[in-house]
Amino acid sequence: MSYSTGQKERIVAFFSENREKAFTAEDVIDHVSGAVQSTVYRILPKLAEEGLLMKVPSDHGFVYRFSDPSSCPRHMHMECTVCGRTCHLDEKMSDEIRKAVESRTGFAVLPSTIIKGICPECRR
Repeated sequence: MSYSTGQKERIVAFFSENREKAFTAEDVIDHVSGAVQSTVYRILPKLAEEGLLMKVPSDHGFVYRFSDPSSCPRHMHMECTVCGRTCHLDEKMSDEIRKAVESRTGFAVLPSTIIKGICPECRR
């Protein structure tokens, strides 16, 4: 059974309000009122295990983002390396990319793949 604390609730609310971005533990500490470092480092992996957050490898270790399993089962994402925004690729485009890579390389591409780049707003 999962326990609930005020900090945990504030952390979940923060991710829910920022669904399109990924955050490091340090980002959470900086942005969530009253977040204690040891609690954040303990809670984030547990929230990922519970399926409330996605834990994604990044250039800075791991980042976490809000997880909505019903909306992301079979498509890839694009992540802006400037602002952190995450955009969803539709299933058709994700399948086309996956099939092209697999047919040319034999490499099995996972649906959770994140393509990094710079979003249109940050390119301006």
